[in-house]
Amino acid sequence: AAGDIILLQAGEWKDVDLRVRGQGEKGKPITVRAAEAGKVKLTGNSRLRFGGEHLVVEGLWFQNCFPEKSDIVTFREDSKKLASHCVLRGCAITQDVASTDDTERKWVSLHGQGNIVEHCHFEGKTSKGTLLVVWLPELAAGSPPKHSMEKNYFGPRPRLGKNGGGV
Repeated sequence: AAGDIILLQAGEWKDVDLRVRGQGEKGKPITVRAAEAGKVKLTGNSRLRFGGEHLVVEGLWFQNCFPEKSDIVTFREDSKKLASHCVLRGCAITQDVASTDDTERKWVSLHGQGNIVEHCHFEGKTSKGTLLVVWLPELAAGSPPKHSMEKNYFGPRPRLGKNGGGV
């Protein structure tokens, strides 16, 4: 319900399909956060999908995530359930092992309207696909998405010699 806070306990969460869905309210979002920032580590086939309005996810660490079916963080639950006015805050997506497949996956896909990615840390992407992308096709003509990316850290990415990764 609007204003609820759900705490995730510290530890490794492997192969988790985390869906945060609901209808929060402006000033009373539904929040999912790590009980201790950076101590909830999602690994393996893990991913996060937002579905609804005024949802906040805070303090999660996605380490070496290679989801088989989608991007790591997607601001929509599916093609019909887009996220609006949702926030990814204080999270990290890092990779310190090379991708072993040729699957294209984005780290963050912004759909819907008015979503925010802030105070996050991104580092080490070697898998195929862009790090962060804003998708526009599902919006009505002339309706800008008004997403915001604020105070994020985009750390070193190994030179890949392909896919825009440099020589």
